[in-house]
Amino acid sequence: MNKEEAMKLAPGSIILVEAIAKCVEDNGVVAVSLHGDNRWHNYAFDHVYAKPEMPKYDPRRSFREGDMVRYRERDGRKIFRLQDGAIYEVKRDESALGTVEVWLYEHERFEVYPYSIFELVTPAELADSYGVRYNVGKECAEVYHRRSKIAVAVFRCTSDTSREEAEECAEAEAERRNKKLRKEGK
Repeated sequence: MNKEEAMKLAPGSIILVEAIAKCVEDNGVVAVSLHGDNRWHNYAFDHVYAKPEMPKYDPRRSFREGDMVRYRERDGRKIFRLQDGAIYEVKRDESALGTVEVWLYEHERFEVYPYSIFELVTPAELADSYGVRYNVGKECAEVYHRRSKIAVAVFRCTSDTSREEAEECAEAEAERRNKKLRKEGK
């Protein structure tokens, strides 16, 4: 609301204010932070007007464990072991030094890179529970559970099945499992 709109308000007008709740006390007093204010204020709210909201991620935030990020070549510089456009999973929160540890599926290990070469694809808060990785050593595409990293379905490459076909089948299976989880509300 701008200043002109505020001047048109009549005394007794109901104003809806967005705030972030910090804690709720037994007597119904809620400590909140108003938008753009870093201080905490105590207010008593009637539960009728309270509307809980899911926490949203800040796109400017540091990378966090579980984020899915995409590698992009910048200024013609290519980093060995990373494929342009490939999506990787962040293993640990971004460090104070500005580095990110990502899981390299092809090499089955973690490596540390500067955060600036990645862009956020799916934040950890919104990531589905199943993903797809290609296991070079076993020549197969695996559907794996993101938290446990355990493969739950394997699609092997054979003389009749190419890597792309195995990955397509694995992606379809991962999507089916993720849909089922969303339907169950987990």
